[in-house]
Amino acid sequence: MCATSDWVGAYDATSGEGLWQLSDEAGTRIAPDVTGAWHGAVYAWTANGALVLAARAGADREVASGVAPYLVNEHIGIADAPGGNGLAAFRATG
Repeated sequence: MCATSDWVGAYDATSGEGLWQLSDEAGTRIAPDVTGAWHGAVYAWTANGALVLAARAGADREVASGVAPYLVNEHIGIADAPGGNGLAAFRATG
């Protein structure tokens, strides 16, 4: 996974082959602001809110996740607190 201010892309860890990228050539999808990744999920923000992408395909897994954690594991995600007052811990679901 690589990201800049207006581009996000993923590469296969073994072959180095490019898997996907956003913004797309058709201009139908913008590059989100990536906050973290864990076990096949990429967490990010857009102007429409938080979302989760499939790491190998770049497709939407969840378009209204509510949070985009900066740190995540199998138990917890650390993300912006509701209302913008610091950080909060959120129980992992799935």
